[in-house]
Amino acid sequence: MAYFTKYVCFYKLSNENTLMLNTLTGAIDVVDNETFYLINKTIKSRKINKKFDDQTYIKLKNRGYIFETKNEELKIKNKLREISLSSNSKVLNTKFVICPTMGCNLRCTYCFEGNDMHKNFKLMSEKQLNVIFNHIHQSIDKFKASDQSKSKLNYPTISLFGGEPLLSCNYSIIEKIFRFSNELKIPVSIVTNGTTINEYFDLIEKFKDIISVIQITLDGNKAIHDIRRIYADGRGTFDKICNGIDKILKTGIKISLRINVDKENIDGISELKNIFDKNNWSKNPLFVPYASPVKCYKCIQDSNILKESEMLDIFIKNGWYGNEQSFLKTVLSPVFGVVTNFFETSNDKIKPWKQTYCEATFGAQYCFSPDGTITTCLTCVGKPKYKIGTFDENSVNIDENKLKMWTQRDYFNMQKCKECKFLLFCAGGCPVQSVERFGRIDYPSCDDIEKTIEIYVKNIANKLLLSKWR
Repeated sequence: MAYFTKYVCFYKLSNENTLMLNTLTGAIDVVDNETFYLINKTIKSRKINKKFDDQTYIKLKNRGYIFETKNEELKIKNKLREISLSSNSKVLNTKFVICPTMGCNLRCTYCFEGNDMHKNFKLMSEKQLNVIFNHIHQSIDKFKASDQSKSKLNYPTISLFGGEPLLSCNYSIIEKIFRFSNELKIPVSIVTNGTTINEYFDLIEKFKDIISVIQITLDGNKAIHDIRRIYADGRGTFDKICNGIDKILKTGIKISLRINVDKENIDGISELKNIFDKNNWSKNPLFVPYASPVKCYKCIQDSNILKESEMLDIFIKNGWYGNEQSFLKTVLSPVFGVVTNFFETSNDKIKPWKQTYCEATFGAQYCFSPDGTITTCLTCVGKPKYKIGTFDENSVNIDENKLKMWTQRDYFNMQKCKECKFLLFCAGGCPVQSVERFGRIDYPSCDDIEKTIEIYVKNIANKLLLSKWR
């Protein structure tokens, strides 16, 4: 017997029209009140309404809202699962994150790594670094011999992370990494707090051709930033960082300016635009500011943490994001990324679904820390319980079973996810949160999907109304 799919969501666009979204097939349709009434009545009664005209019925069936049998719908879901698991199983390690030390000169109030890691640290040895270089050589050979070499998406890259990678004690290690990358023509990105740019400026300028981007964080104006991102002795870092950004932009290197947002600083985000304008950064195409929500991996609730829907709503209402005049062009988060991609992909193409949650579960990224652990997740660097392998001064050793716990994390089979209509948007949520909160990587950690979609749809309602059908 024919039935209406459970993978449908409705969002009111106007007094006359409602958005109908199919999270399984990717269909997006705007329907009038009469059609919505019949659909809603069909769902409640669990019987296909006989008042549907043939044209409407065929359209609903072709777009995956109506199925003749449960098996028809299940086949689509199983096919998506098969593609997701298969694509991850073929991924090669091409993203190499090197942490010269987990030490850091700052004590940011919301840092996920913890102060003990930052003050009690060791440096990566030259022999350890050479082992990583050898591993990179081998990985690149595998990449070149594979079909993936045709894709720019998986092209080998090196990222410098920490702790703070640009501490003065790391200078010789960083120089060796730059020389190695230059020889192999591998682009290098750097995640730095930006306080030691002066010490590294000559080296950065010398190797600027292989540096793809430098990420630096500003969390607000001087007063706000200097409370959140502070030196170990409590001093603020705002002026030092702004000077560093100026110097980097003059070299012609791209700056990815990150703003970590929570309830403590969101009211001051608008002041950043004035700072960007005053420093002549706004019109520089190499300066790319973006915002990302602060996350708490262990806690279920935190008084300072903003839900992604809350952050997005505030950004849109204030005009900071969502129109051509907005000074923020990107909001980076696992939830917002998949929602944006879904709606920006035209209806005549296959809508993207979340085949895997993040880089950590994709499998291409290995993070090397000086304690000899290898993880797939940046937030887990230097934390032994998350390791998928080890390395020493002789070799790199990957535990395939531990790696598969991440890359073959099957959210389609998680009990809580199986019946969830947002399965393909969420992919089981953050695996680190799952471990920290529930003690299991194969247990879902639900994201703020439904409300985020609602806020996003509200923002593009007029655009959606142009595509309505009756």
